[in-house]
Formats: sequence, C-alpha cells, structure tokens
Amino acid sequence: MGFFSNIANKVKNVVKGVKRTGSNIVKGVKKTAMNVVKGVKRGAKFLGELKWNDFSKPEVWKKAIIRNEQNYRKLVGMLGKIDPSAKKLGGFSPLQTVGEVVAALPLATAYFMRTAVDEKRQKRLKSGNPDEILDAGIAGLSFVPFGYVANKIKGGKTALKQLVKNARFAR
Repeated sequence: MGFFSNIANKVKNVVKGVKRTGSNIVKGVKKTAMNVVKGVKRGAKFLGELKWNDFSKPEVWKKAIIRNEQNYRKLVGMLGKIDPSAKKLGGFSPLQTVGEVVAALPLATAYFMRTAVDEKRQKRLKSGNPDEILDAGIAGLSFVPFGYVANKIKGGKTALKQLVKNARFAR
C-alpha cells in the first residue's frame, strides 16, 4: 500500500502544479489582453481624430511617421522596465537588448523614415552632431545581412591563419 499511495501523492502534486501553472497562464493572458485592448483603444482614438480626407495632407503623414518611431522606441524601452533581471544587473536589461536586436530592422526603417520628414533631425545631421551621426550609422548597419558579415569574418580569419602560417615558414 505504501508504494501506491506514494504514487498517488506524486500524481496529486503534479495535478496541483498543472492547475497552478494553468491559472498563472490564464492570469497572464487576461492581463496581456487588457493591455492590448487599451492600446487598440488609444490607436482608435488617434485614428478617430482623423478623417479619410486628412490622409492627403503631408502634416498628417509626418505626424504619423514620427509617432511610429516613438512607439517602436517606447516598446523596446518597456522591455527594459519589465525585465526583473535588470535590477540585479545594475540597470542592464538582457531582455531589452534582445528586443533591440530583434527589432533592429523595423527600428532602423522607422529611424530613416523619420529622418526623411523631420527637419530638426536633418539639421542635426547636416550640422555634424556626433550623436545623430552615430545613430544614423548604427541604424544603417541593421540593413547589412548577418550572413554577409559572418562570411567576411570567416574570410578574414582564414586569411590571418594563412598569413601566420606563411610567416612561420619564412624564418
């Protein structure tokens, strides 16, 4: 009897764990769904202010493009705020870093779209503002395919090995 009751206790513990996990998942889905609903309502409110005729106006497009880039940046920044490991790592957020890597292409596209319509940013680039130049250079790097970079690094490594090998025999 002791053997079977032991198994029954293990099964009960597993069932409790599954129920707990299931309830946590449900809570997380509900919370996320509420946040999504709030975001959709905010977006609908913004679009509610606009009429179809407004989309023919360049100012509306400019405002939308600038807001798009701001929203991407806020989204990635939000990952750093909700990351529990950031407090332990002195403010460095691995989750935010991963988010920045994953969202590099859309962020870069949004950056260049905003640069195309934002006169202030264009003036900073023309004046030689180092921060703006660095941002533009880093944003441009996201368009370089990873495979291309990896192949060039491998090629450089092979060339370096060959150079070292030839240098040994030259003595």
